[in-house]
Amino acid sequence: MAFTVGNETDPSAPGAKVWPFAVDWSENFGITLSFQTDVWGSRSGQEQRRANRSTPRKTLSFSSLVADAELRALRALLNSDQNKTMVMPDVTKSVMLTEASPTGFGMVVVDRLHDWLTPGALVVMTTADQREIRKVDSANGLIVTFVDTSDIDWPEGAEIHPGLKGTLAGSLRSSFYSDSVARVGVTFNVTPLSEPQRDPGAPFAMFAGREVLTVAPNWRNGIDIDSRAISETVDYGRGAVATFLPVEFGTQVFGATYLALSAEEIDALELFFRRAKGRRGEFYMSTGVSDLQIASAAPAGSSFLRVVGQDTFASFKDDTVHRAIEVVLEDDTRIYRKLAAVNAMTTVSDAIGSDTLIQVSEPWPRTLIPADVLRISWLPVCRFAGDELNLEYLTNEVGQVQFSIQTLQDRPAE
Repeated sequence: MAFTVGNETDPSAPGAKVWPFAVDWSENFGITLSFQTDVWGSRSGQEQRRANRSTPRKTLSFSSLVADAELRALRALLNSDQNKTMVMPDVTKSVMLTEASPTGFGMVVVDRLHDWLTPGALVVMTTADQREIRKVDSANGLIVTFVDTSDIDWPEGAEIHPGLKGTLAGSLRSSFYSDSVARVGVTFNVTPLSEPQRDPGAPFAMFAGREVLTVAPNWRNGIDIDSRAISETVDYGRGAVATFLPVEFGTQVFGATYLALSAEEIDALELFFRRAKGRRGEFYMSTGVSDLQIASAAPAGSSFLRVVGQDTFASFKDDTVHRAIEVVLEDDTRIYRKLAAVNAMTTVSDAIGSDTLIQVSEPWPRTLIPADVLRISWLPVCRFAGDELNLEYLTNEVGQVQFSIQTLQDRPAE
């Protein structure tokens, strides 16, 4: 299928063409966001971090299946324009025309507005066989006005996508299935700072000066945890060996996949990553498992929680990572509490059993009855383990996100 491309040059970058080929959804459509963070670590495990980018680099990766006239057009495009500025529609974000827009019109009526429909933003209007670059002049209510008129009759149901300015990768591989059919793997690097600045959005939740990541990963793929404890060994190859423990706390790195997410849910996690600026930011994240078992009711107004067994006291009384908890009730109420700054844990032995008594920093807002408590999890301070986030769309409406997150010491928020 050959595309009719109207107004194919970007008015803010003369000569820039729109990518004219449809996405092949038999393979994933990927978006990679990349921050850059300097991390300085001391011998004792303390960190200082500095973000070198206020906005992430963005790369798109997908494939297009072309045949006949489209294949000839692809070969011509790569021959003449592969290393030149191009405009790529972001097919994961769209609005739809609710009314036809005939030739000569400079405005359209859409089904909803998005934050990328801002004055000066590039967009790409599309149907199955037409694409056109437009520049937004204003967006009010459900009416989008452009800086110029169109040479194309746009039907009801046509879509508008963000227009991303950038360049194709220097090397693109095509697989030919016959003399007239081929699939090309596309990597597209978005020009830094060419997109409208995004509103960072509201945090999922706030606790003790940090955001709380409240979205839980899916258990279908499982969660991988890499537990790390640092030691230093002096060994001269003969005689005794000396071992030193310069870091007094352990680190856990969680690898989790968020599956079957809607486009809106993926966007929310993208904004979370942007707010954190990759490895730079800190946040709280529940372990999501039953780390502590309540032993008896905790009355409303009290600041104590009795948990089963004394192993908790033995393992965590001096721990500097596990200093907050999440209590999840059967009605999905979530209560976050910090452990008391001094003497947060003691042991108790009585007719109930030999348990650990935890003192929290604030009283309980309601009585915690064991039958009503779904789970009690540690709530460690975390950061992203890497500066890249990969968003994988299975369709333009459903996708998945993979996170790698590591724990930190729970120190006062900056």
